[in-house]
Amino acid sequence: MTITGMSGQEQVLCFQIQDEVVANRTMDEAAAKEYSAICIERARTYQAKMATMQIPLYLTVWAADMQSRTGKAFVKAHHNYLPWIAALLVSRYGETGEHWPETVTEKDLQRARDWKLKGLPKSFIA
Repeated sequence: MTITGMSGQEQVLCFQIQDEVVANRTMDEAAAKEYSAICIERARTYQAKMATMQIPLYLTVWAADMQSRTGKAFVKAHHNYLPWIAALLVSRYGETGEHWPETVTEKDLQRARDWKLKGLPKSFIA
């Protein structure tokens, strides 16, 4: 995937990921460019998967509330920037969207409540 194939928002996130991993000396420029494009592809996969899932209203309201509380539309999940519900599902099921369930479970809702009341896991930053 190249920058020209990304939306404006995806381009911003792509460059942000590149800058962070280079600044933290996690990767060199070439690896950071490739990795950030992979992150954008994953984010697209998550959005497509969530479009097929049954997402309860509570979770949609929770995501809006978390965004309002933090002032952030995205959660940094490892090095990727994801919308709240996608970040929650990554924390529960991993980064391979194909492994996500078709519907949100009671345990997913409990994890959302925990994030709201107890804070995010260490590898997730709002």
